[in-house]
Amino acid sequence: MGGDGTIHETVLGLMESGQGRSVPLGIIPGGTGNAFIGDLGCRDPVQAANQIIDGKVSLIDIMRITQREEITYAFNVIGWGMASDVNIQAERLRWLGSSRYSFAAVINIMKFFKKRRLKMTLAGEVIDCNSLFFVALNTIHTGKGMKMAPHAKLNDGLIDTILVRDVSKLKALKIFIQVFFGDHISDPSVEYRQVKTFSIHTKDDFLNIDGENTGQTPIEVSMIPNALQIFADL
Repeated sequence: MGGDGTIHETVLGLMESGQGRSVPLGIIPGGTGNAFIGDLGCRDPVQAANQIIDGKVSLIDIMRITQREEITYAFNVIGWGMASDVNIQAERLRWLGSSRYSFAAVINIMKFFKKRRLKMTLAGEVIDCNSLFFVALNTIHTGKGMKMAPHAKLNDGLIDTILVRDVSKLKALKIFIQVFFGDHISDPSVEYRQVKTFSIHTKDDFLNIDGENTGQTPIEVSMIPNALQIFADL
């Protein structure tokens, strides 16, 4: 019981112990974002508890992350650039509750607007560009109510990626508003792809992994299909 950070730690334990497919994970939302439980359609704790009691289980995919010689995992999101900056800023705004992600995003765009050099390989394509942010998801939702990857499925074997390159402040604000409805993927400035692997070659940039400010580039990521059993009827 907790938020996405609590789930992240539990998923790490299950994956690292080799029990991901055999010990089902039951989730009762108790955090501020609860992005993952949003994909299961049961943000209400009582409904989530009843879903566990029902006993139906499903397998979901998990992203495998190689950081230098360390292996870690993500069930929800890997964020780079502004996606990491916003998460760091949101940690300082915990007193705002669930709205802290939105406030952090607006503050970041208006005050700390920063684009970085991104060098990566995505679906076999080598990319070298100035970029505002890059995110990779297994879920539709991230943050609080943001439909970042509207076509994502928990068990399709694919990583949904969003790349926003060199845009203006005004365009960034427009994209931020569109994210809550999933409309941003139709914007020409947004590149939405579904892939099985990707790698970021840029060095020493911080990452947002499942809402946790942990990890640094370079990284290599691949999707492990049907890696984790959860109490849900998908």
